[in-house]
Amino acid sequence: MGIAGCTEPEVRFQHDYIAHAGGSVGRYRYSNSIEAVQNSLEHGMKYIELDLCLTSDNQLVAWHDWNFEWTEAPTHDQFMARRIYGQFTPMDFRLIDSILTTNPQLSLVTDKISDPTTIDRWFHAYRHRLWVECFSDDDYFALQAMGYHVLASRVPSVRSDDPSEVRHYTFNYTYCPDLSACDGDSFALFGGEITRSMADSLFAIDPRIRFVYIDFYE
Repeated sequence: MGIAGCTEPEVRFQHDYIAHAGGSVGRYRYSNSIEAVQNSLEHGMKYIELDLCLTSDNQLVAWHDWNFEWTEAPTHDQFMARRIYGQFTPMDFRLIDSILTTNPQLSLVTDKISDPTTIDRWFHAYRHRLWVECFSDDDYFALQAMGYHVLASRVPSVRSDDPSEVRHYTFNYTYCPDLSACDGDSFALFGGEITRSMADSLFAIDPRIRFVYIDFYE
């Protein structure tokens, strides 16, 4: 049953979890590390989200932003030499590419970078397995035309000038708990420290919720 005031969509999406920033590893989250991704794969995750940044020498790596434990963009070698939380292995595109190649069932969800030229430079071979969180309508429609899956970033959720044209949204549900006010055919929700059981309770709220970002599996 949908929220009061919402029109029940004709198609119910399959519910899927997304491993947030690679997923948790031990008590840690937001690591974007190879160990986190390996743990997520062991838990059967089919969608893994990674934050993307470019190093000062223009190499793609998995990291939230350079204000997050860095004061400025490092070189690729500097980034790869540093252990995340003092123990975990950072990822560059070579490792991301290896993961996608050896796990054909896996789809990658990206955050932070949605420039079509940059995305296509690195991920052209995987465009049918990529979900890109987009930060402008121009990026959304350009990447969609190029064959990528796209999610319009709305945090908090904001009505588009033409919501009929934008189908898929991602937003922090804690800023927009009333989904009846949100447009779109499907949603990807994040926020807080979400477990798998918490995600299941969110799926029950509205049939348009397709994805929920998972922080912890326990």
